[in-house]
Amino acid sequence: MRDGNTYDLQTRYPGKSEDAFSSNGSFEWNKAGNQSTLKNSKEGRAPIYYKIGENQVTQLGLDGNPVKGNLSSMNVLVKEDEHNLNKYWKLIEVNGNAVIAEANRKREPHMILHTSDKRVTGHGGCNSFTGTFQLGANNGISFSPLAATKMFCNNMQRTEDLLFKALQNADSYYLSNDTLQLTRARMAPLAKFVAVYLK
Repeated sequence: MRDGNTYDLQTRYPGKSEDAFSSNGSFEWNKAGNQSTLKNSKEGRAPIYYKIGENQVTQLGLDGNPVKGNLSSMNVLVKEDEHNLNKYWKLIEVNGNAVIAEANRKREPHMILHTSDKRVTGHGGCNSFTGTFQLGANNGISFSPLAATKMFCNNMQRTEDLLFKALQNADSYYLSNDTLQLTRARMAPLAKFVAVYLK
């Protein structure tokens, strides 16, 4: 949105063409200041209604009311606070099994999400790894294939393999305070982490 109550809007649909759909026009607020109406400059185009909340925007239906049904969540845009993810995440559970600290382990299993350049680095308890990740709408997340060292550690191999598999299969995340869960299709968590603050 720009000065003079005008806007430029670009829309891109996931999984579709890389081209963005552009539109522009004027907008106005309701009296309560929590809903905005975008009026397209092209004649005959229906206005677009948005409800404005704290750290989120919801696109409303053509009648200005909330969209109902299974796809209603797709109309909600949530501000991503990437700094919440930009931490050292210690693995505490994988595939439903608690990760127990072991004295002879090389390093504790963990990952660090570098949100500035979308890199992930970490350690599985035996091997270090690196890769990239992408954040999507509605807490979506995906990891590239990981590059890892090739050490063999019998005591940690299963935990590490499960961690790598969880990163490969994850498509969403849930963040609550200092706990991060990676999930697939928003089902049971594949892996659970807690934030560790360096002193």
